[in-house]
Amino acid sequence: MKNIFIFLLAWIITFQVSWTSFSEQNFHDSEAKIFVENVQKSDEMVQNKVEEKIEKNDYEKIFHNIPENKQKIIEDFLKKFEDKWYFSHMKKISYRKNSSNRWLASASKIYFDFEKIDTNEEFKRVMIHEMGHIFDLWFLVSKEKKIVSNFKDWTKKIYADNPSVEFYSLCFKNESEQNWKCSDVDFPSKYWQTNPFEDFAESFLLFIENNDSFKKMANESNVMMKKYNFLKKYFWDVKTWTYKWQENFQRVRDLTLAY
Repeated sequence: MKNIFIFLLAWIITFQVSWTSFSEQNFHDSEAKIFVENVQKSDEMVQNKVEEKIEKNDYEKIFHNIPENKQKIIEDFLKKFEDKWYFSHMKKISYRKNSSNRWLASASKIYFDFEKIDTNEEFKRVMIHEMGHIFDLWFLVSKEKKIVSNFKDWTKKIYADNPSVEFYSLCFKNESEQNWKCSDVDFPSKYWQTNPFEDFAESFLLFIENNDSFKKMANESNVMMKKYNFLKKYFWDVKTWTYKWQENFQRVRDLTLAY
């Protein structure tokens, strides 16, 4: 009996030492390490989702010197797509005075010069055009990043598995050179025919604001039909109206100024 007691006591002491040693080690190449890391990652993912959700719904955080009536136009647009997360990464929308352009945009920031924008209708269309850039350059990105495409966003590489490359390649060889396949009827407007990124943004604006006009153009052009179907994969079929100028099979210079 005494021997059994001594054995049990020794086993308990050995177990405590072993467990303490196991608990305090770095968990290299152990299942415990993997378990702890997975728990930590899970917690971080949940926290990130919570923070993203808060950021996505708290639009005031991204507005800088934006008049209230303009904020309302932006909010109404963003709220339509909250569940899609297409624009949830927006960091800043700001008023920039004396800019050389009506607007400027990066993958997560937009700047407007209100002195160059005359009406709320023009602002709404300029804003949607810029949101098209953000959807294109931030949301539609490569996953594998293995094969480089012919396209660049300034010096930034665009990879072949980027979904936008399918759209760009319809009418362009690279970021500045058209291919031989497209003519005037294959673009939504005249002004943006030398740049695939502007072609994308103008097509985005047309799809969101004047879906019926886009459909009418698509019936005239197989390329426009492909552009329409590309956007329809991500956005629902918006019921809007037909531009008056579209009734005569025309193309305007700039859709943001077409009323």
